[in-house]
Amino acid sequence: ITLWVDCYTQGGIQKVETQWQNPLSDGNGRHAVKRRLSGGSSWITMARMPGVAASFTDTTVVPGNSYDYQVFFYTLRYPKIVFESNIYTVTVSSNSCPAL
Repeated sequence: ITLWVDCYTQGGIQKVETQWQNPLSDGNGRHAVKRRLSGGSSWITMARMPGVAASFTDTTVVPGNSYDYQVFFYTLRYPKIVFESNIYTVTVSSNSCPAL
């Protein structure tokens, strides 16, 4: 899975949008979007989404923090196959998140 991440401000709220390309065209699976403080060891699952999903917006970021994001795709059929994206790091600040 290839992951892209962008930071922006909308309505005065800092947001990070993650987008990815689905590994299977039939969407027969589930995604898990995970986040941690950059360089940390504990990942938090931010969302579990259907296999056809291709984006997630995180509205819980704190300006001044850097976050690592990673997306996983799990097939629903047997044998279960797991695909994982690259880890993408973004720093959230009022200077790096342009207003929409």
